[in-house]
Amino acid sequence: MKRRDVLMMLGATAMGAASPARAQKAQPPVIGFLSSASPDRYSDRVLSFRQGLKEAGYLEGQNVEIVYR
Repeated sequence: MKRRDVLMMLGATAMGAASPARAQKAQPPVIGFLSSASPDRYSDRVLSFRQGLKEAGYLEGQNVEIVYR
């Protein structure tokens, strides 16, 4: 075997080992609720907002995250 053939085989082996794409797990979208008051104070609005998200196909904890700050 010639040196060129050996180098080509080594290169092809290295390329083949690195070719599988390492897909990252998609992170769910994060919605921020910013207020100086507790979310409990706005519970009626938060429930309506969650209902709207549910109607749009988003469920808190499954495919969307709501962060209260």
